[in-house]
Amino acid sequence: MNAEDFYRAFEDKFRGSRDLIKSRLEVYLPFVMPLQEIYEKCDVLDIGCGRGEWLELMSENGFNATGVDLDDRMLEACKEHGLNAINKDALLTLQELPDESQVIVSGFHIAEHLPFETLLEIVKEAKRVLKPAGLLIMETPNPENICVGTNNFYIDPTHNRPIPSKLLSYLPEFYGYNRIKVMGLQEGRIGDGSRTISIFDVYFNSSPDYAVLAQKDADLNLLSLFDNEFAKDYGLSIDVLCNRFEEGITNRFADVETKAQSAETKALSAESALNAIYASRSWKITAPYRALGDFTKDLKQKAKNNLKSFAAICVKKIENHPRVKKSVIRLMDHFPKIKSRFNKFYQAYYLPKYYNDAHFTQACSFKYLPLTSHGKQIYEEIKEKIAQRNEAV
Repeated sequence: MNAEDFYRAFEDKFRGSRDLIKSRLEVYLPFVMPLQEIYEKCDVLDIGCGRGEWLELMSENGFNATGVDLDDRMLEACKEHGLNAINKDALLTLQELPDESQVIVSGFHIAEHLPFETLLEIVKEAKRVLKPAGLLIMETPNPENICVGTNNFYIDPTHNRPIPSKLLSYLPEFYGYNRIKVMGLQEGRIGDGSRTISIFDVYFNSSPDYAVLAQKDADLNLLSLFDNEFAKDYGLSIDVLCNRFEEGITNRFADVETKAQSAETKALSAESALNAIYASRSWKITAPYRALGDFTKDLKQKAKNNLKSFAAICVKKIENHPRVKKSVIRLMDHFPKIKSRFNKFYQAYYLPKYYNDAHFTQACSFKYLPLTSHGKQIYEEIKEKIAQRNEAV
């Protein structure tokens, strides 16, 4: 591969396959087919024809299409498909054509490659060579799409600069074409309008390409054949996406506010119901019973706390007498349920309460604490490590 092969390989990778591009170009057929009802001979000139997708589509639909390009590798693709394409400068080709000799002059993704002065002359010359009601078609990347305008446009090293649709559409207006239409193309699929628009849609899903279609003046009877297509809307603008994104945010806030109001209403209703209970006769009659219940509950809790404290004192005293401790542990082995409850009490209440007691820590023989078998294993390993460290010292 050499530098001359680069651009054709680049087109194959980044622009898309021939079949894909050809399918995208079919969007123009409703605009151009009425020309065959007007003229017997329908000559088409495609400038910067590239691989020839538009030439092939035009030929398949009964037009006599000729393409010009300066890239021989691109022209080879045209010849491979039997298309009429030559190596020649676009503006020079237009200048050599007679007046009112073409029904279509087209340029797909060529405007962004040209110096602005050359583009002006092409638009001017195209009007001269077009037959009445003939069409000038110019397609180019859409800088309104944020991703295209800030990134994708610059992937192609032969691009000069993005051209906003307002500028490109003004060129045929300046030269006196009868009507001009801007078409958004290849926009992202965002459904029927019911789906919530995300910030991703705003950045990526407005039309990445657009086309300017300019029609030369003609009798109203001829122009009327194109009215339906010129009246349709094409593409998805970033303005529409931004508005729908903002509407989505507004709707979400409104939904949150509605839910908050509903929750507040329920809270007020619950508070009203609770106040009604407090004011009821039955609540007043049962007040002594509730007071007695609270007193009994508090008394029970105090008794449990006192019992725990007393039990902890007893355990502490037993800990200070190893023989008694052994006997108690052996005795509890015969009562698994009592031993289980004692272990929970010992771990959850007793140890946290007395663990930092220095006298207790010195007096306890941890060997006889009610540990699990795994706990005892860990304890023995710790003891062994401590002994090894002491010997090393």
